[in-house]
Amino acid sequence: MITASCRHLLCAAGACLLLVLSACSAVNRLPPAERSTAQLEAKAVLEQLALTNASLSSFKGLGRIKLWDADRPPLSQRVAWIISAPEKLGLVVLAAGRPVVKVAADGQFIYMIDLRDPVGSYAKVRTTDASLERLIRIPISVTDIIAILAGRTPIRDHSRAFLQNDRQTEQWLLVIENWWHVVEKIYLSADRKDVRRLEVFGADGKVRYRVEFEEMQNVLGHRVPRRLGLSDDAGNGVQLDIEQYLTDVPVTSSMFVLPPPHSGSP
Repeated sequence: MITASCRHLLCAAGACLLLVLSACSAVNRLPPAERSTAQLEAKAVLEQLALTNASLSSFKGLGRIKLWDADRPPLSQRVAWIISAPEKLGLVVLAAGRPVVKVAADGQFIYMIDLRDPVGSYAKVRTTDASLERLIRIPISVTDIIAILAGRTPIRDHSRAFLQNDRQTEQWLLVIENWWHVVEKIYLSADRKDVRRLEVFGADGKVRYRVEFEEMQNVLGHRVPRRLGLSDDAGNGVQLDIEQYLTDVPVTSSMFVLPPPHSGSP
């Protein structure tokens, strides 16, 4: 006799099977020769993306950041940053030319401080790859934002990938899957050399974040963003206009650490 709990387990297993079959159907509907070609082409594109700006290890920049969400009007501030790839970040938000918020990550900890209330706001959290959700309300990791600012494309762990051509837009779509679900979509230019947009998905199939590379620039042989947008499906968004971009800058470990403020400090 099948109990109610067994029925629930069977229903859950059936739902998972349907998800697997539906996720696999897009590429599996192709004839074997086309399917093989789509996967080989995807592998070549992934290898090409892995080499993009591979020598760019340290850089800093200055620009204007605009943040918004579904509940509040846009907030625009100047921002400066310094980076040592792949995991070290120092960022300062400026208001009227003065630092108001600082964020740092050194690969072991993420630090945050609001200089208007340094003692009350100071945070230091141990983490291997911190999320910037507390700062910008979008769940993107430090290593992903560093890669994006460096003009690189974060690539999710995956079991397979395939390339599709949209004849209407003349763009290529690189679909990256991990077992039964899509984890990332990368929209490429007609010549496959530039990433126009990328979308990263969670295990629930929802978009965690998307990036629009709206305008690019060449800096000493590196093709890097001049303007980019970051958003999610909850109405949160970020636009970054980069005014200065300097490569191969000297860095020290102290640049990516924020020591705790002393009580009574201004």
